[in-house]
Amino acid sequence: MFPTVRRTGTGEPMEPTDVRYSLRKALATAGLPVIRFHDLRHTCGTLMIEAGVDPATVSTQLGHSTVGFTLSTYVHPDLSSQERAADALAGLLS
Repeated sequence: MFPTVRRTGTGEPMEPTDVRYSLRKALATAGLPVIRFHDLRHTCGTLMIEAGVDPATVSTQLGHSTVGFTLSTYVHPDLSSQERAADALAGLLS
């Protein structure tokens, strides 16, 4: 389904342009809009947090030196998570 990734043939890291090319081709094949490869990191971090993975594990998975960096840079709370937080607090106070 996904296009074959162009490889160097020697096991060396791929050139960034090859990674971008492969991602864009995969997105086009799936009928999705073009996004930057780096945007996948933001999505990954946000989805792990929303799935209940603890922030320290997310930070390690993303290769960050501190949990604070992960939370302030890569995780973007949405309205539903803010509503859950408000509901949890209301439950404690009632």
